[in-house]
Amino acid sequence: LEEFLFRGWMQRGLERRLAPAASGRAPWRAIGITALVFAAVHLESFGFPLRLAFGVAAGYAAWATRSIWPSVVLHGAYN
Repeated sequence: LEEFLFRGWMQRGLERRLAPAASGRAPWRAIGITALVFAAVHLESFGFPLRLAFGVAAGYAAWATRSIWPSVVLHGAYN
């Protein structure tokens, strides 16, 4: 469910607001913000850097494929 919330709802919404499709740029701000929030909501400072890196990887996978499912699979493997 986290992937549907973070990558499906939050990241896609930020992509639309921060990086218009016509720009042709990767939505790094949307991916970064979503990854930061993802890492922060787990409330564990020790694992923050790893969760941040995972959030960036999952966000990029969702953006690059335009599908939520690669990030769902990555999250399952990560867990």
